[in-house]
Amino acid sequence: MKIHYLSKKEIKQYSSEIMEKTGLQFEPEKVLELDTSDVLIGDGFIIHDRKNGVLYPFLADKISDQLPHLQVDEGAAARIKQGANIMRPGIVKIDSRLKRGWPVMITDEKERLAIAISVMDYNEAIAAQKGVVAKNVHRQGDQAWNAIVEFIKKYHKPKD
Repeated sequence: MKIHYLSKKEIKQYSSEIMEKTGLQFEPEKVLELDTSDVLIGDGFIIHDRKNGVLYPFLADKISDQLPHLQVDEGAAARIKQGANIMRPGIVKIDSRLKRGWPVMITDEKERLAIAISVMDYNEAIAAQKGVVAKNVHRQGDQAWNAIVEFIKKYHKPKD
């Protein structure tokens, strides 16, 4: 694990980019470098996919609750946990805040399943009968998930 602190300039740049691409307020302090992405660490975790230029919160982080949600049925849930994209026929609820290119929380009736990047806005998703609504970018057990869990175990000190 390679971890380094960010300069004030980098913090400002990342904070601005995170707000612009996700609508989330987040100020990172340090970076955990992975193969194809960086994990920005602050009061939580934001993943920056360097290859695709997308930013999204860690699935288990409280900040991810602020994202728009797509709820899927049981049949879709199992496939999404394995990395499948979110297809229109499996969606049962669409958050009106859904915005093309922004991250979205994928849930079923019981749990968080994944973070995806929407390829449609709300009106397009409502009108669609089939096709991909969001691309799965983060789920339990992926590289970012495993790195963050390892980081927490190794470095996180519980508050007294």
